[in-house]
Amino acid sequence: MKIRILLDNENLKDFERSWAFSCLIEKDNKMFLFDTGDGNKTLNNLRLFDLGPKDIDYIILSHPHFDHTGGLHFFLEANKDIKICIPFFFPHSFFNELNYSNVIEIFEFQEIEKRVYVDIAGLNYMEQFLMIETKKGILIITGCAHPGLIPIIEKCKANFENIYGIIGGFHGFRDLDYLNSLSLIIPCHCTTYKDQILTKYPQKAKKCASGCIFEF
Repeated sequence: MKIRILLDNENLKDFERSWAFSCLIEKDNKMFLFDTGDGNKTLNNLRLFDLGPKDIDYIILSHPHFDHTGGLHFFLEANKDIKICIPFFFPHSFFNELNYSNVIEIFEFQEIEKRVYVDIAGLNYMEQFLMIETKKGILIITGCAHPGLIPIIEKCKANFENIYGIIGGFHGFRDLDYLNSLSLIIPCHCTTYKDQILTKYPQKAKKCASGCIFEF
């Protein structure tokens, strides 16, 4: 399995950056795009990996903020066959504007492909997150973790015992000791205490930037 960071607040040489997030998961000959960033920078960075919209099988959207959904139409213009997993709490206007037949509306925990799952966390502010089975356990991918990182991880634990790691935006999460049981921590995008996490867990935590590749 391979994860490519397509758009993040930081970047490697030649890749573009933005206050946004998008990553591409390659697993079992399927391509899953998690969030789409805030415009065509995501697509530009995808092409630097010698990939294009027609290589993508699924798009999973975490929440309806523009820095996570703003690049969607660039992909749909080029590939009408992409399946889109959109959580039920997205505005009706978002669904109406899509006018797209391959929408999968997500209400609860669901396996969208073999060993690839989505679920929704939060009450006042909800967010969809992705879970992928790896040889070392479950890897969680978050957009911004607006409901809180702990509720997301605990929701995952309701279905899986072995949580291997987490990657994505952690927002204002500050209970760093809670992450001690994880083997891999990759704070991205909006994570407020990114530097503190990297300092506290030098063996477990890795930096995130547009252009990074993580293999499992």
